[in-house]
Amino acid sequence: MKKLNCILLVDDDHFTNLMHSDLIREAGVDVHIQVALNGKDALDFLTHRGAYENSTAPCPGIILLDINMPVMDGWEFLDAFEKLDVSIKKDILLLMMLTTSLNPDDKKRALSISAINDYCGKPLSMETLKDAIERYNKMA
Repeated sequence: MKKLNCILLVDDDHFTNLMHSDLIREAGVDVHIQVALNGKDALDFLTHRGAYENSTAPCPGIILLDINMPVMDGWEFLDAFEKLDVSIKKDILLLMMLTTSLNPDDKKRALSISAINDYCGKPLSMETLKDAIERYNKMA
């Protein structure tokens, strides 16, 4: 069983990242929490490029991904993510899209992408977080 070492929050909203980080700590989940403010920053983290070239942070087991962000949005991130080498993605067992979008087409599109495990509204609730951790542990 793989231990959950890192959760990657990909969202351009600083308050949302702070709230989700606090929720993870409040749930008693002892992990490294990495924040990326857009999809490009998240890809750089996953591939150890740019500012993360010498990073020793663990690979995330869970990614919480927003849709609407500057530079590279969630959809563009997913396109690039699917092209990454399997060795980079092997430890990422759960990828959840978190959004404030009420557009049913966004949900339909997200759930049609094999990399997406779930589509949830923001902000993340304690129940949804605990369910995600439990799902991760069952997959690990």
